[in-house]
Amino acid sequence: MGLAIGKLAFFLCDSSILHRYRKWRLIMKTKNKIEHFHASLFDLRKIKFGAFKLKLHEKNPDAPLSPIYLNIRELPEWVYTLAGDILHDLVVLENIPDFDYVIGIPKAGEPIGRAFAKAVNKPLLRIEKIEGQDGRKITSNILDQFEKGKKVVLVDDLITKADTKREAIQSVEENGLEVVGTLVLYDREQGGLEELNRTGRKVCAVARLGEMLDFFVREKKIPQEKKDEIMEYIAAN
Repeated sequence: MGLAIGKLAFFLCDSSILHRYRKWRLIMKTKNKIEHFHASLFDLRKIKFGAFKLKLHEKNPDAPLSPIYLNIRELPEWVYTLAGDILHDLVVLENIPDFDYVIGIPKAGEPIGRAFAKAVNKPLLRIEKIEGQDGRKITSNILDQFEKGKKVVLVDDLITKADTKREAIQSVEENGLEVVGTLVLYDREQGGLEELNRTGRKVCAVARLGEMLDFFVREKKIPQEKKDEIMEYIAAN
């Protein structure tokens, strides 16, 4: 018994082992939360299947329509709270540098940003988005008081291409703030996340689209053929 207790004490005192154990526990807890979030969106009918125009169609109207649409808007408050909690875990797991402000990219990212700011106990800033002749555009007008030189994390619902995130980063940094990371709930796996990371911009996603679809297949919410159809579209676009 004494030897067993001694081994346990050694295990708990080894900081590297203890760190890995705590990280593993956080990963498993976060995985459960993410699957709960997937299921909640599906049950709320926020995951739609059909043929849809996306933001990218504003610049490329002849692009093939998407067979899936993630409508992460107008969610119950408890679902936004869950999203904020998951993003808090993501900050820890991805070693996001310390930051001073949170900005939710308008419009879908604003309530997610609000929930995340509450989860991490950081001030929330809002940035303006206008409708123009060329479509929706984020301006450099920050609607709340802030201190220049501080660090910001941007939050949005998902990433497809890199245009909107690049626009938001540029607009925020024109105000003398530094964007240290961008967090999204879903990566549609259409190149935006990789493109920004290649340019030195840290962008992290809670889940890839394919991972969410795999969960739906396992839970028998969609057939494997539907997942294959969607991922074939993603690979081609």
